[in-house]
Parts: sequence; C-alpha cells; structure tokens
Amino acid sequence: MILVAVSVMAAMLCLASCGSGESLPFEKVDNYYFKNGASLPETPVINSPRELLSHFGMAATMSPDGKPTFVDFEKNFVIAVVPPRTDKATELIPVSVTRRGETLVFTYKEQVGEQLSYIMQPLLLISVDRQYQSPKVIVKKK
Repeated sequence: MILVAVSVMAAMLCLASCGSGESLPFEKVDNYYFKNGASLPETPVINSPRELLSHFGMAATMSPDGKPTFVDFEKNFVIAVVPPRTDKATELIPVSVTRRGETLVFTYKEQVGEQLSYIMQPLLLISVDRQYQSPKVIVKKK
C-alpha cells in the first residue's frame, strides 16, 4: 500500500516538473522608459538596437547602477512587457523564462502599490541569450 502511494506521488511530481519546461537564464534590462507617442511593439521580442530605441529611451540616473543596461544584440535578444499606463505605483518583476518545446514562456509578477498623483508607464525588459531564441514567445503574468 505504501509502495503504491509513493509510486503515485513520484509520478505526480514527474508530471508537474515535466510540464514546467526547461528553465533558462536571463538578465533584467534596467534604466529604460517607454517613449511618449511610440507605438507598442508588435511582438514582445526585440532583435536590434534600432528596434529597441524606436520604442524605448535610455534613462540614466545618479545611482551607482544608474547607466542603462547594455544589450549586445549579436549575442542576445530582448523580451519587452509594456502594460497599459496606470495611476498606481506598479512594479513588474521577472520570475522565469522557460522553454517548452519550441515555445519560450516569460513569466513576471506585477506588484501594484499606492495611488499616484500622476500617470506612469510600467515597463519590464529582459535580455536572453540568442541560443534560446524561438519563433514563439509567450508573456505570462503570474
């Protein structure tokens, strides 16, 4: 009886882990903003510096890590998340990038805070190694 229960639990764990896909490394791209008047990217994938700068501007700050993150587009591509503008303090946090067959799934969390006296544009950019580039990318909010 115990052996059957252990076997069933092992099978369930295998099914749960097999469905999640292969976890891939990524880097958060900081200190960019979505340009006023820019069109939303047609897909979440950005493949060149020109494409990146057509939608996003660089926003250097005075902090030690205040320079915009450099993206080497020869080696990497960018996945962008640009939700609607909001009057609530909103932070987008990258969770994972996984590969499921030929599909990449980028999962992020959204933390919504206090009411603001202005409108903000939430934005999340990550950089992923080109060796993992796939024809289909899904962005999923956790």
